[in-house]
Amino acid sequence: IKNRGVIRAMTSLFYALDNPVRREIIEMLKWNSMSAGEIASHFDISAPSVSRHLDVLKKADIIVAERRGTTLMYSLNLSVLQESLIEIIKLLHVEDKEEKPRPQEPGGESCVL
Repeated sequence: IKNRGVIRAMTSLFYALDNPVRREIIEMLKWNSMSAGEIASHFDISAPSVSRHLDVLKKADIIVAERRGTTLMYSLNLSVLQESLIEIIKLLHVEDKEEKPRPQEPGGESCVL
C-alpha cells in the first residue's frame, strides 16, 4: 500500500503533538532556533526529560538539529509540517460535491461528522 508511509508519518506526527511539553517546544521554536539548554530552562522538568521530548520531535521530523560549534541548535522543520498538513487535508477532502447520506447512529438519527 503506497499510503503506508504516509500513515506511519501521520502516526508519528500525532504522537509527537500529543504531549503538552512537545507542543510548547514547537511553539518556542516557531520564531527562532534554540539550544537544548535554552529549551530546558523554560520547563520545570529534568534535562534528560527535555532531551527525550526533543528526540520524539526529531524522530517525527518536526524539528531538526544543527551543530553550531559545540552546541546543537534546534529549529522547526517547516517543510515536514507543511507536507503533513497537506496530507491531513487530503484525508479530509471529499472528491465529489454530491450530497452524501450521513452515517446513521444506532438510534436512527444522522450523526454530524
